[in-house]
Amino acid sequence: MSLSKVTRHGQITIPKSLRDEVNLVEGDYVEVSRDQEGIHLRPKKVMIIDPDQAYFWNDKWQERDRHADEDIRSGRIHRLESVDDLDRSKLCTPSTSPTSFNMITNHSPTFNKRQ
Repeated sequence: MSLSKVTRHGQITIPKSLRDEVNLVEGDYVEVSRDQEGIHLRPKKVMIIDPDQAYFWNDKWQERDRHADEDIRSGRIHRLESVDDLDRSKLCTPSTSPTSFNMITNHSPTFNKRQ
């Protein structure tokens, strides 16, 4: 057990040996809770999303990305030699709309179409 002092602004220093044990580094977040036994600190890994990339983390985008990944794994893709070969009228059917086209992914140089 070690002793830490509360400073004027309510700050405390977590001993280096404990920070090292839980891989806590400057800038990390700590969840603070209280119960009948006292105050508890728990390291928390928090993902702060850059506003320029927030679109990627919305539920609709993530769902479409999961579908695209599944299409790629299952081989439900249509390979094109170039963007000029893309003719949506041939790839779209009544059951697929232009919104079902997925963006080019880093997985492979393909254009994906859900089938």
